[in-house]
Amino acid sequence: MNVVHTGVGPFVPERNSGFVLFSPDATGSGRQWPALRYLDTLGIRIKGVALPRPTSEQIAALYGKNRRDRAPEAEDLLVDRLFAAGPSLACWLVSDHLDTPSLTDTLRALKGPSDPAACHPGHLRHVLGAENRLMNGVHSSDSLEEALAELDALGVTEFEAFPGPGDEAAGTRPASALAVACHVRRRILDAALDVPVPEAHSLQNQAEELAGRRIKPAGVLTSLSALWDRQHAAVEATGVGNRRAVIDCLAQVTEACSVRFDADILTAAAAPYGVTPSGWEDLVLRCQATTGVPASWHSPAEPPDLPATL
Repeated sequence: MNVVHTGVGPFVPERNSGFVLFSPDATGSGRQWPALRYLDTLGIRIKGVALPRPTSEQIAALYGKNRRDRAPEAEDLLVDRLFAAGPSLACWLVSDHLDTPSLTDTLRALKGPSDPAACHPGHLRHVLGAENRLMNGVHSSDSLEEALAELDALGVTEFEAFPGPGDEAAGTRPASALAVACHVRRRILDAALDVPVPEAHSLQNQAEELAGRRIKPAGVLTSLSALWDRQHAAVEATGVGNRRAVIDCLAQVTEACSVRFDADILTAAAAPYGVTPSGWEDLVLRCQATTGVPASWHSPAEPPDLPATL
């Protein structure tokens, strides 16, 4: 389990605070983005985020009160197919409306029924495109006391600040898995090349500028591939003894970040050059929540129009 332990601090159970957990069936495709944007239009914003990877014991503690309603094979599906797919996104939410009776109650109503078929366009599970009663995208607590107990069960002791438009550090964080690829490739080049290769580093700068854009042109992946091919040719032309291994490594990094983000492949590819990509999967997930760019990157479309009211 990987939980961030820097930033905002522990959850504070106040009337205008609430907790929701987006499961990997939502976060893996970036579908939490329109849901978070919808909440923002209602004056409900993110105070902090954490990225738990629940174990089977933690899932049992989190959903234990509903276990009697599920068959054993459904329980296995919940663990093996859903939560094993990747990190979840825990969000500490606060309401800007000081007269809110209870944000926890509001979130429970906004979440919608467990069965997505019973949800209507104002419900979060409808916005998420939830599949069924098990893979329904989002969980919320029934009370502040329950939120504290569930966060304890998940091992979430602290939340990290969520990067927003005014966050000065946000500009230094990768905006997508492609930006992570650029970051890793630069570190590998620095470690592998004994002498500077001006053309390779110039192309690297161009790639980083393109991948770092919050709004990317439709052909960005094609453009990056062309830049990287030219960079490989520049490395090949250096005559460095291990240049073929360097090029193969760079190609593996690109594939791990542009086809389907895979932290294990990224780690294995970069390890021979002393580059350790610990925690980059969580970086991508946080940036994905901010920008709407999913980890399995594709040319982003405009988020769908969302209902302004229930």
